[in-house]
Amino acid sequence: MSAVHLNDSGITFKITIKDEDSNVIDVSNATSLFINFKKPDGTILSKPAILFTDGTDGIIYYITNPTDLNLSGLWSLQANVVTSTSNLKTNIYDFRVERNVT
Repeated sequence: MSAVHLNDSGITFKITIKDEDSNVIDVSNATSLFINFKKPDGTILSKPAILFTDGTDGIIYYITNPTDLNLSGLWSLQANVVTSTSNLKTNIYDFRVERNVT
């Protein structure tokens, strides 16, 4: 991932949903797709995710808007996928939001 800066918009966060053996999970029948972002101040920003293709590849994504990345520092994210039979969460991934000069 390239550098992410304060108030960047159009940043795509893409996650592949996998099981504990690293096998891709088909999420085409998911009833709910979210990516939860934990800000540096500890608050949670929950954003609806979209299937990247038809869901059989397990990939979901979210594209930021200008108000999402509103704090500089260390952020975390985790995908949450709900199907009729399960509630799946991915590993937690960290990324840094850098300050701007102006």
